[in-house]
Amino acid sequence: MFDPDLIRSLQIIALGAAECPDYDAFYRAICRWYSQTFATPLHVVMEELTDIFVLQTYYEESYAISFKEVEGNAALKEQWEQLKARIIDPAKVEQIAEETDKIEEEWAAQMLADIAKEAEKTALKAIQKVSDAMPKDSIKPKIPVRKPNITSKPPILPDNLIVQGEDSLPPTFEE
Repeated sequence: MFDPDLIRSLQIIALGAAECPDYDAFYRAICRWYSQTFATPLHVVMEELTDIFVLQTYYEESYAISFKEVEGNAALKEQWEQLKARIIDPAKVEQIAEETDKIEEEWAAQMLADIAKEAEKTALKAIQKVSDAMPKDSIKPKIPVRKPNITSKPPILPDNLIVQGEDSLPPTFEE
């Protein structure tokens, strides 16, 4: 039925993973936990869910349980704070907050731009519907066009506005 050498090889790999788990073994264990906890078939967890989603769920669940246990125990509270200090670098917290704010602002700006584009499209569609519904004669109003009189001469300026020299101003401005 099964090749005994293949089974033996798999047993050796499983022993090695149990003794010194690599990322794959660690991730498979978390996938098994997820599958059992959320009644999801293991192949669905491993093939359809992202690593990030599964790991985030695992850590959220394990930290939530740990945090509840810490509430009344000073020794556990100290261990909890050490865990937080080991995971979260205080120098990077501010940087992460700034990056998050920037990402949120960019997202909001993009959403506003998308909303504006959609509003413009909607307005153009409404204008098109109105123009399609109107009689063809009423679409282009007939406005009389005035042709400029090219033969007319410019008006003659009164003598007091004619400049008398290069640097002189009209008499009303010299005073």
